Amino acid sequence: MTSRPSIAFGPESNKPSWDWVGFDVGRELSKYFDIKFFPHDIKEVPQSDLVFFIKNKPHEELWRNARHRSVKMVYCPIDYYQQQSMIESQAMFLEQCEAIIVHCERLLPIFAHYCRKVEYIEHHNRFGLPNATDYKPSGYAVWIGGYQNLPPVIKWLRRHPLGFEIKFVTDHNVRRKYRLINVLAIKDRHEVLRWSPRVQRDVMASAKVALDIKGLDFNEMHKPPVKAQSFIASGIPFATNPESYSAEYFMTRGFQIASPEEVHHWLSLNYWERTKTAGEELRGRLTLENVGLHYKRLIESIL
Repeated sequence: MTSRPSIAFGPESNKPSWDWVGFDVGRELSKYFDIKFFPHDIKEVPQSDLVFFIKNKPHEELWRNARHRSVKMVYCPIDYYQQQSMIESQAMFLEQCEAIIVHCERLLPIFAHYCRKVEYIEHHNRFGLPNATDYKPSGYAVWIGGYQNLPPVIKWLRRHPLGFEIKFVTDHNVRRKYRLINVLAIKDRHEVLRWSPRVQRDVMASAKVALDIKGLDFNEMHKPPVKAQSFIASGIPFATNPESYSAEYFMTRGFQIASPEEVHHWLSLNYWERTKTAGEELRGRLTLENVGLHYKRLIESIL
């Protein structure tokens, strides 16, 4: 009986990207390969045919040891690089990779300078609701994300008050860090909730609309479109600034995301109907099974 190729995923972490792209994808690929997971504090990766490094670049001793043992490497730098100069400074490691997987198409030409095989692969629809929500003539907006992504949102809202409630779902107590309620000067209007899968699900299920504002620095402009995908796949009318990659991603696929400055359009029944149609396509395409098949094809092309 022919043994299956061995694929290692790591380093394990408490970051959402690990659960999403490391554990979920690795578990899905166990249908086709022998999958191993490794922790962050190991001295060498497990002996395997191929190793995936998720998010953070491995330290030099680790990746050099892998190359010394002829272990092929794939790097998935999910939302990792703060500046393009960081990529340039890590050219030696990137040139040793068999492939680099990006989750923002804007990164394809940048990494192509360092690796012959650079592939764009979607995140699976991990946080989308199972069914599209109904149109809501009134209600609140929702913003979901890490606390470090709040400053451009706060700055935008100070210039463009929306006039209706926003529920902020985040992973830290932002009242202490950013004094969100005081900064927006509308103490009784908004609510800040600590993120959990259940809180996200419940807030999304009752939200009328969703929004996000990306800053203009390198990291913000190269973030994966996963929040936009989760909202639109759930039938929730989503708005973002037109400079964001999410706006570009959907534009190239035939759907124009509303700007939050276009409040009437964003809240309209027509935009909800178009969102629902786009969301149906997303739910069918971004299943874990389909995303896993993309990884499977890439792995087979390497091995």
